[in-house]
Amino acid sequence: MRFGMQAAIAAAMLVAGQAGAQTAGKVSFSVGSVAMEVAPPAGFCVPTGMAQAAAKMAEAADKENATLASFYPCDRMSQARNSDYFLIKSIKTLVDVTVEREELLKALTAEMSNPNFSVENLSTKAGQDSSKALSDLSGTDVKVTTDIRPLGRDTDCAYMGGVVVAASAGTTVSLNVAGCLTAIGGRMVMVYRYTAGTKMSGTQPLLPQVRKLAMAIQVKK
Repeated sequence: MRFGMQAAIAAAMLVAGQAGAQTAGKVSFSVGSVAMEVAPPAGFCVPTGMAQAAAKMAEAADKENATLASFYPCDRMSQARNSDYFLIKSIKTLVDVTVEREELLKALTAEMSNPNFSVENLSTKAGQDSSKALSDLSGTDVKVTTDIRPLGRDTDCAYMGGVVVAASAGTTVSLNVAGCLTAIGGRMVMVYRYTAGTKMSGTQPLLPQVRKLAMAIQVKK
């Protein structure tokens, strides 16, 4: 099975977002007809205040994906710019596609084996597309450059990650990002983790974190 989802995956890794309804300590969301829920990681909350406003603007830049949930440090909601957060996303065109986890991981492994997957789609084109989207939304010139690479798979996730740098009006923000792409309840879900960082080596410690959050997502009964 081939999904042809490189562009959407790349877009999801380059922008923030906010969504999800929080009740009783968990955030609820749906991928197509499948309802899911997950508790925020320890120390993280659904964004509010300045963090929520910033997340909404960034979410609007991602035309390919739906933001299902986002989690920011609970003690940093007054910050308009945050470099420490989790995102859960789905590809809009695939929300009604049923796929089991191993089937998805095999398909992703095949797509990632193409060397152009990383260079062309995850880095060059993704950076260009994200630069335009964020510039259009903010009304200022934003240049996004990336070094995103496939990072293998296990029985739970196909991983990718690297460094994303956004420069605007004399300010530069550099982030490490790691992603777990998996299937929950027969639907594809993407979980991302962002922290301040400038080197590819900073991505590796984030992989267990995205896997842990992904595997905590449950289908609602």
